[in-house]
Amino acid sequence: ISVVGNGSATGSGYYTEGTNVVCIATAGEGATFDGWYRNGVRFSVSNMIQVTMTDNDSIEARFVGAPVTLAVSSNNNSLGTVSGGQTVTAGTSVTAVATPIGEASFVGWYEGNVLVSSDASYTFTLNSNRTLVAHFAAPAQRVVVSCTAVDNQGSVVSGVQFTGAGSYEPNTSVTVEAPADSSAGDFTGWYSALPISVENRLTTNRTYQFEATESVTLYAMYYSQE
Repeated sequence: ISVVGNGSATGSGYYTEGTNVVCIATAGEGATFDGWYRNGVRFSVSNMIQVTMTDNDSIEARFVGAPVTLAVSSNNNSLGTVSGGQTVTAGTSVTAVATPIGEASFVGWYEGNVLVSSDASYTFTLNSNRTLVAHFAAPAQRVVVSCTAVDNQGSVVSGVQFTGAGSYEPNTSVTVEAPADSSAGDFTGWYSALPISVENRLTTNRTYQFEATESVTLYAMYYSQE
């Protein structure tokens, strides 16, 4: 008797002609008995059979894995999608795939509260029913630093080029710099808001460094004698 798959069989041996031999197939964990085969042809699906010995004989006990299911889902369908859920025979290699949407990021595959893989494409052998959840994280919120030039009357002046304006991760240290002079006149200071006033003045230096905790517009005042 030979065995294919996860299981065992009894009954092999040497017997006198005419002996009735009882053969028993026992499936291993996670497997089911598929049947007894002779010369590649199944002749019985009963795990226990009786064979009458009239000549040398060779039979095969075949076992297959039990059907098991992989269930996959996303913790937030707006941040990412998943694929790979299926029902297969136990012992089959399967792959769960997580795909972030837009600028979202993949965190990991979780089974309950346990991180089982940080790979977006997770391949493993499925031996039992499993439920995996792909965790995605939203893109980090960014803050925008804007710079606007105004004259001593508080009117907006176009065409002034600043350095440091842009988009940043929250709590980034940002340094903005204003040109010393422009068509609007001479630089006199940075202000946090309009109208231009001492209370709103941040610094009289052309460079101003601060921590960008939220989006902000800074005003650079230029004074003209005209």
